[in-house]
Amino acid sequence: MLNHDAIPKVASLDYLAMQTIGILDKPEALNKNIASIQALQSMGVKVVLATGISEQAARKIGLETGILRPEHERVCGAVISGKDLQKIFDGQATSLNYDITPEYLSVVYGATKQNRETLIDYLSKSHPGRTGVMNENSFGSENFLRSRHVATVGAIGSGENDV
Repeated sequence: MLNHDAIPKVASLDYLAMQTIGILDKPEALNKNIASIQALQSMGVKVVLATGISEQAARKIGLETGILRPEHERVCGAVISGKDLQKIFDGQATSLNYDITPEYLSVVYGATKQNRETLIDYLSKSHPGRTGVMNENSFGSENFLRSRHVATVGAIGSGENDV
């Protein structure tokens, strides 16, 4: 469960990657966790859910917790598979016809441990508006892979598969 009292201590984060649903799937903890997520969001922290579960289940949890806003649910790149995130990060072609940006990215479903590590690296090297897969700074390019971190990212998880 998120420690609601610790929220001010992490408010300097740009992004928080929640890498498990264990803290979200118990009914008695859900309301407190929703309040914690909302408090983080009100401080400007972008919360992203990365989970190994299906897209449908991940969308539902994202919407219930406020991690995925209803008005962003159909925005291209708000919900993405871990496999596609990895391909984009590595500069490989996907079947997606859009770029992703961290300002809309809210849910990564079907995510493996490697995909979760990629998400943290992606968020730490990204900022809202950094897009494009066809330029010298794009995902997978030498400039991107060598770039310094531009955002502060935190991650929480409760399992051995979490980063």
